[in-house]
Amino acid sequence: MTKKKLLLGLAMGVGLLAYSAVLITGTKEAYKKDLKMQENQVADVIESMAEDDSVSESESKFGTWFSKMDSDNQTKIIDACIYYATKRSQDIAFSEEEIKLLENAKEGAGINEEKITDEALKKRMDELKPDHLTVRYVNESWFADVDYNYYLTEYEKELTPGYHNLLEFYCEEKSDDYFYPSTGSLNLPIVEARLNKLYDMSQNPNNEDVYVFIDTAEKFYLAMYLGSYDESYILEDGKIKDEVLAAYKTYDAKNPYIKQLLSEVVSLYESNDNMKTIEISDMVNEFLGYAEETE
Repeated sequence: MTKKKLLLGLAMGVGLLAYSAVLITGTKEAYKKDLKMQENQVADVIESMAEDDSVSESESKFGTWFSKMDSDNQTKIIDACIYYATKRSQDIAFSEEEIKLLENAKEGAGINEEKITDEALKKRMDELKPDHLTVRYVNESWFADVDYNYYLTEYEKELTPGYHNLLEFYCEEKSDDYFYPSTGSLNLPIVEARLNKLYDMSQNPNNEDVYVFIDTAEKFYLAMYLGSYDESYILEDGKIKDEVLAAYKTYDAKNPYIKQLLSEVVSLYESNDNMKTIEISDMVNEFLGYAEETE
């Protein structure tokens, strides 16, 4: 009921006001009941997934109750599907023989299934489909992963704007290498572009419901970039690699705090003959929050 209608009710007398109060109370109770039902349905889907229902099996139970849900609860259900699909993907590995066959079907950062002729491998690909998994080749590794494009297409109208934006980032993230294990080097332009993208996402109020995911991803890429994740990607014999130091100097970080941190880190490296020092490590770890976690 709008403020205008409520004021009109007051003007028309106690009788109408009493009726309005009952209507408002009834509406609130119905709303609470509906929310409770939605929460129970979310819990039911999560429970069925935990009991090894595939994503497709869970989706087959989506009835009119799913279409009537609010976007927040619909997104919670899709997030549960993605969570359990991700867990299952982590148990999937490919043999050396399968990898050779996948190489022949490689297309971009994934595969073209039409190029697979081996029947056993075709069967393995089919086994991924109930959980909407796909095969990717990123960072010089073959692995099964969630097909985020499926959810973006199938549930475009149901997802919250923030979760939709997050899945778009995940799709982009799985399209390019950000490090090369064979050479022990970072794809510096890609890491920088992702840090800037994540900063832009953090400034978008529509992404409020996924800020925690954005923050986690930003810390991950920054840890990679600064060597906290694995310093061998930025150091050689204890010294920062020339190309990494040059990147620190030229990277136009959108996040002003990262920009300031890099300025200070560069200064410390240059004042210590490009050697990494405890002071640098402490500064970076404090910025990332690692120091607080270990106290």
